[in-house]
Amino acid sequence: MVLTEHEVIAVLDHQTSVMEQLAAGAELGDVLDSVVRALEELMGDSRCSVLVLDAEGRLRRGSAPTLPVEYSAAIDGLEPGPLAGSCGTAVHLGEPVIAVDVETDPRWEQFRNLAADHGLRSCWSSPIRCRGRVVGTFAVYHGVPYEPERRDEELVRRFSHLASLAIEHDQASLEREARHEADLARQSAERANLAKSRSEEHTSE
Repeated sequence: MVLTEHEVIAVLDHQTSVMEQLAAGAELGDVLDSVVRALEELMGDSRCSVLVLDAEGRLRRGSAPTLPVEYSAAIDGLEPGPLAGSCGTAVHLGEPVIAVDVETDPRWEQFRNLAADHGLRSCWSSPIRCRGRVVGTFAVYHGVPYEPERRDEELVRRFSHLASLAIEHDQASLEREARHEADLARQSAERANLAKSRSEEHTSE
């Protein structure tokens, strides 16, 4: 068994809590904070983050409650690519990227000093998918070289899925709002055209 019975119960409790947040209409950032903190609780000595792809295809901060603020700000807007650290490379490849030691991993060359300045030595990032497409990443950092075990992989799999549900819920809400606003604009245009037609008919009489 990869997870202990206690850990399975803890995961289920966190899943229930997150679903209750979604049902209550909580902001995406608050929900992702809950997801990230839950994983950190189960994976001691880790710092986790969620980055979300924006409309331009860049990674933006979704949640990073325990990462240094300066570090999060420096990677905000990261463009995916083959040498874009763990997160940018994971999105580029569409698969998990494990940098056991960022000081020697070639994908971290341009971010190596940044990581060292903030005491980050390893980073493992997994793509988050919604409806079959990558929408962000779930990253796990450690202050020492670290290679994930099967237990870690199972926890990240479960919490990445939870993050994907939160992002999908948020995107669905935004799409509903956009459709509603489009309907209102269409109705307003129709009323304006009708009023104009009536005015022209009245003028021609």
